[in-house]
Amino acid sequence: MAAIAAIVAVQITTHLIDTGVYGLRINALDSGLDSSVFGVTSSLIVIIAAVAGVAAGRTNRHRWPAVCGAALAAYASLSLLEVPQTRDGVLLVLPVLLLILVGLPMSARDEPAPIARLLQIAAGLLVLSFVLHVAVPFAFRHVGIATGSWPYEIKVAIKMATEIAGFGLVAVAFAAIAAEHGARGTPRVAAAYGGGSTAN
Repeated sequence: MAAIAAIVAVQITTHLIDTGVYGLRINALDSGLDSSVFGVTSSLIVIIAAVAGVAAGRTNRHRWPAVCGAALAAYASLSLLEVPQTRDGVLLVLPVLLLILVGLPMSARDEPAPIARLLQIAAGLLVLSFVLHVAVPFAFRHVGIATGSWPYEIKVAIKMATEIAGFGLVAVAFAAIAAEHGARGTPRVAAAYGGGSTAN
């Protein structure tokens, strides 16, 4: 959790510095680019969340975490190809995001309150990120707020921050589910196979 907060703080700070000091000339610090440091970081966090989701699905009695894991893997692949940056790409990504957003509260069922709360907060952050990515630029264009202006670039910084935080919380929650249910299942699995003996 502290690591996620630290990444988000550095991401927002560096993007605003790139905006105010360097005029967005340092692409590596531009949070509006999927190829930037934090764009790649976000994709890596999504991959970690996908792996954790599949692991949680294997240990859980319902498969929604695994479904989310598969959808997260698809989203990571599309992001690495910079598909969400195009208008048609948004339409392609939308069903994947909807599956993730449905899967997160379903994955929270029967989980301890702290884990369920993480998944609920994550879903809210991802909804906010998508709104900032799609709806807000549309509104900005109609009121004459251009790319590169402070309002627009603050929006970009917050959009990336909510994306990183949302997927980061998903990764933490799914890892916790996998660890908890894996630990619960170990004695039962061992008993089913004769106490875990490796004798032939």
